[in-house]
Amino acid sequence: MGLFAAMVSNRPPQARSALEAYRQNEDQTPEWLIVTPARHEKAMQEAGRELVATVVVEEEFKKALPASLQDPFAASFGGVRNMALAYAAQNQKSVVFVDDDTRPQNDVFRRHEEGLSDAGLLIGKYDGHAGSASSALLDLTHALEKFDDGRIPREEFDAILGLRLQGVPPVQRPVEHAGCVGGNMGIHWKTAKKQAFATLPYRVEDGTYAALCDGRVSNPPVVRSPVVRHDKQGRPNGLKEELAGDWKGNVLAGWIVGQQRGPQKPVAEWTAQIRKGLLLDYFTEKYRKGKFKHSALDRIETLVISVTETEAQEAGRTYEDVQAVWTPSWEAVG
Repeated sequence: MGLFAAMVSNRPPQARSALEAYRQNEDQTPEWLIVTPARHEKAMQEAGRELVATVVVEEEFKKALPASLQDPFAASFGGVRNMALAYAAQNQKSVVFVDDDTRPQNDVFRRHEEGLSDAGLLIGKYDGHAGSASSALLDLTHALEKFDDGRIPREEFDAILGLRLQGVPPVQRPVEHAGCVGGNMGIHWKTAKKQAFATLPYRVEDGTYAALCDGRVSNPPVVRSPVVRHDKQGRPNGLKEELAGDWKGNVLAGWIVGQQRGPQKPVAEWTAQIRKGLLLDYFTEKYRKGKFKHSALDRIETLVISVTETEAQEAGRTYEDVQAVWTPSWEAVG
């Protein structure tokens, strides 16, 4: 199979289970790139022992490059993805990114390989926990309204409240025209040669890559799309933290996209636009009118992030610096 599969993970048990599921799913499986910190190297080698796999150790990868070529591989969500992307560019093999909390629902890699024959980037679909923090917030807002009106009992509401506050969105089937998801995205090697992931310290690297993609972006209908099941694990205060990260990360990503594609908007305009898109305005309106109150919801209602023009300009310069050295960086990967 003429592509790489890439998994970025620092959770060996989850990675082992996911890798085994992908290994058993298709007759032909690609060569794997498992990107992980040094402390998990041995465990990841064991996790990938039944596969043709290369364990890419983050610290060693960077150490092998001169300092002038290390910027694309900064310690960030995009930086570690760039390590796998560099292998794809160097070997002229397309790459499919999957996560350790996903499981294949069809012949994922074959569909990516076929779809990437005439596309620079292919957007796969999520089954299960397919939504983002805004999906969790919207479902929580609807549950608040139903509970206030007496349409759902307290037990049902408490169950929804607990999961959504942890950042777990509702379960849903794959939807048409879904946005780019980092756990099911394929990138053609020609695109990999030209474009790196942005190295922002927020989980917006996948959508930013798609927005800036120098090549045709394919978002096939569900019937033809690669589909993986996503089973998200919640964490305390997960929703608030993800909303804050998505808000600030997307403001900076929007600035980068505007800088590259134009027209550029003031940071304040990006901030208001992203807040609305995350449905924070909608939640705040409904919550203030409702009867039920909760300290965790109070913190979401009053959530504010701050992005200065200087901070946005620095993010833009960092992206340009990464792009400026991307070609010699992946060429230097041995």
